[in-house]
Amino acid sequence: MSVSILRRLRMRAGLTQDELADRSGISVRAVRDIENGRVDHPRPASVDRLASALSLTDTERRQLLTVAVERRLRIGVLGPVTARRLGIDLELGPPAQRTLLGLLALRRNEFVSQDETVDVLWGDRPPRSCLGQVQAMAGRLRRLVAPQEAPRSPGGVLRRLRGGYQLEMDDDLVDAGRFTRLVRRARAAAGDAEATGLWAEALSCWRGPVAAGSQERLCRHPAAAALTRGRVDAVIAYADASARTGRPEAAIRDLQELAATEHHHEGLHARLIEALAADGDRAAALRQFATIRRRLADDLGIEPGARLRRAHQAVHALLDCSDDPQLPAQ
Repeated sequence: MSVSILRRLRMRAGLTQDELADRSGISVRAVRDIENGRVDHPRPASVDRLASALSLTDTERRQLLTVAVERRLRIGVLGPVTARRLGIDLELGPPAQRTLLGLLALRRNEFVSQDETVDVLWGDRPPRSCLGQVQAMAGRLRRLVAPQEAPRSPGGVLRRLRGGYQLEMDDDLVDAGRFTRLVRRARAAAGDAEATGLWAEALSCWRGPVAAGSQERLCRHPAAAALTRGRVDAVIAYADASARTGRPEAAIRDLQELAATEHHHEGLHARLIEALAADGDRAAALRQFATIRRRLADDLGIEPGARLRRAHQAVHALLDCSDDPQLPAQ
């Protein structure tokens, strides 16, 4: 944590280190170490208690928490595989090594066997030296993400176990974990207004397809496929909640982004058609219907289902009330 932030806030409150420690229930030594930057990873709970003891505003509390958390390693898999510390991207090395980190992050807090890593990295034709290569890559990743840890450290971030490896990370420090947690909160929300905000926050975790740019076998991994399905479900739920709150246009960007890759998902395209029409762009809605109808016919040999037909009919219901010359002929 930046030395100046906590000290500045403490001095503004007119407190000594002893007084702040007493108010927050944190030891004087801990307060002193945090102020002097000797704690690499302050516990968010401890930072929150300090914020409460200092009677900070919501903005100041978020700033204090953000600075504390930014010191911790963050890994991203909802898009290209990344690792960041202190806001700086770490250099993850060659594609195979980046793929290995992506696999461990997708399976965080679970044992990942050497057989699984070899299968993801090389498929059916691994080199004779595959186990040695995995061990070497894991060692380099460990030195990168947790440079002060011993290889078999019981509380380490990247642990080498008998026959495999395990990446220990808090869910909020891996974008896939944060997405999953926010999805659970959105599904449990008391109403559509709250749910809409949570769906939007969950979808903001995504930067592209899971493990984009990594080896294809990682992109097809069951954990990656489950996240992709979860994203589609989240976008649909977000679109439905936004429509119920009278803001269907809020979901258009997310719907369009997924529609570009989910070519045959009728429910997704139906909601995009409805959102475009509700936003006043009925010409775009009709073009979207024509596109999905053609793809279904050309690729699958089927006609649009009931959900898509209802969306198309809803656009035409709006057309009956419009004399817009820009609309395409049917």
